[in-house]
Amino acid sequence: MKRQPFDFAHAVGIAATAQTSYFLADPARILVALSGGPDSTSLLLALYQALPDALVGAAHFHHGLRGADANEDASFCARICARLGVPLAVCLGKVTPAGRSPQAAARTDRYEFLAETANEWGANCLAVAHTADDQAETVLGRVLRGTSVDGLAGIPPTRELSDGLHIIRPLLDLTRAQVETFCADNGIVPRQDPSNRGTKYVRSRLRQRMPEIAREFNPRLVDALRRLADNARTDSEYIAVQSKELWARAVTAHEPGETISLSVAVLVAAHPALTRRVLLAAIRTVYPVAKAVEREEATTAAFVEALEQITRAGTGAANLPGNVHAKLTHKRTLLVLQYPANPEQRAGD
Repeated sequence: MKRQPFDFAHAVGIAATAQTSYFLADPARILVALSGGPDSTSLLLALYQALPDALVGAAHFHHGLRGADANEDASFCARICARLGVPLAVCLGKVTPAGRSPQAAARTDRYEFLAETANEWGANCLAVAHTADDQAETVLGRVLRGTSVDGLAGIPPTRELSDGLHIIRPLLDLTRAQVETFCADNGIVPRQDPSNRGTKYVRSRLRQRMPEIAREFNPRLVDALRRLADNARTDSEYIAVQSKELWARAVTAHEPGETISLSVAVLVAAHPALTRRVLLAAIRTVYPVAKAVEREEATTAAFVEALEQITRAGTGAANLPGNVHAKLTHKRTLLVLQYPANPEQRAGD
């Protein structure tokens, strides 16, 4: 029996329909985050071809970081959208790091623009173009740095960005090679980001090493890492549900951004996998919204382990970044974390 040729657009359409079915009752109104590169260009074209009943638009964020190349990216996006008759919104941004790396600042500013554009356009989906290769690189990178089950889950297929707006990733099971073939078959020569060929960033170095690793260890490396992420996500979602139930039983008092108290007996009786999740959530919630850097520094395995040790030993105390103090109170029946009202002093001193 003759094998049918792979239909890239059809596969993207099926993925998009499946992903939106979890949260949409109304017809999809999809805004595509369009950079002009192969991935986002193929995503826009495939959605346009496969979902004729959906309303599809595009948004391009000009980061202002790559000079003439960035101008050409914007021009390319304008041409491809004009060819398809798809509306395009362009933001000529100027990324200001403000203590962040240029890449982190650009990502934050880009998503703010995309969310604003989606809301103005009435979109209920924001389609971004992460592929199976991106998933594999993300998972492998996290393994090399050290990670948890949550980290192994990689890039989620969908997530809520804001009220009424969800991110979808219809390319997540498709490879970069399939993307490039689809572009070529449609006579499209997309833009290329020179940084992907550099060695400055970890992801770029991993991207360049992946073919070599695949040749030496597993020709189906991308698929193996993608399946690992899928399996880890299933486990992570189940553990998250169980940990929410434990949170409801363990928390005895809670003032977000100020303090939280947890029952030692409830924590000790639970499985460590759930206890650690609750302790991590407790650390996150005790920091004020404005203290994101301190929160990020505190949400590490070392601090979670320190709190777990205090809880199980029934003695001790710990100081977290930002002078957050963790100690046992009420005859050692409660574990209390408190953000200091005066940052110069440690709670409880």
